[in-house]
Amino acid sequence: MVQAVIFDLDGTLVDTSQCHIAAWKKALSESGVKKSHREIRRQFGKSSEDIARSLLPSRIKRNARIVAERKDDLFLEKGYESAEAIPGARKTLSSLKGKGMTIAVCSSNPRVTVETLLKRFRLIRLVDVYVSMDEVRRGKPAPDILLLAARGMGLQPSTILVVGDSVYDMAAGKSAGMRTAGVASGASSFDELQAQHPDFLLHRITEVIPLIDKLSYARKHSDSEVR
Repeated sequence: MVQAVIFDLDGTLVDTSQCHIAAWKKALSESGVKKSHREIRRQFGKSSEDIARSLLPSRIKRNARIVAERKDDLFLEKGYESAEAIPGARKTLSSLKGKGMTIAVCSSNPRVTVETLLKRFRLIRLVDVYVSMDEVRRGKPAPDILLLAARGMGLQPSTILVVGDSVYDMAAGKSAGMRTAGVASGASSFDELQAQHPDFLLHRITEVIPLIDKLSYARKHSDSEVR
């Protein structure tokens, strides 16, 4: 039975893609590196340091942490102000809370960025647990951040559904032993998500509500048959 839902943040609950891309382009340009919108977007879902390591040329990969920190500072200075909520995100979290679901957010952002975005879009009161990249050693696609959230909720991984917009969310969820739902609202296309073979594929975040209803009905029906 699904007892909790872990949501990714960027691209899943909030639309920050243009803000992040602008911050990345500026941070990279300060190191003499130019990358396209598409090259940067393909890395979304990873931690800032892992993204920097992927985008920087070999000769300066050693500067990945410095570039990542600069990008995160640029994003928080004013870049996030043009971000928008994904349509239906707050409604989805509120509905799930009403159904008794435990809600977590696991983001590859630093904790201060996660808190800033959750507060800005009035989501923080709907979230029971949130975990950032600051609290784990390995970022997505490693499962560390999801497993830490599971421990924080006191739940087994098998009782958790992971909802995310990137292939890295799907890979992390599978590695954690959780069910996965890819939503084509951000970093990865529907086809890219499908190639990861998630348990469920969604076009929009609000489809999580009937999905939870369906899973809950299936469980209750199974229990009644056993009795």
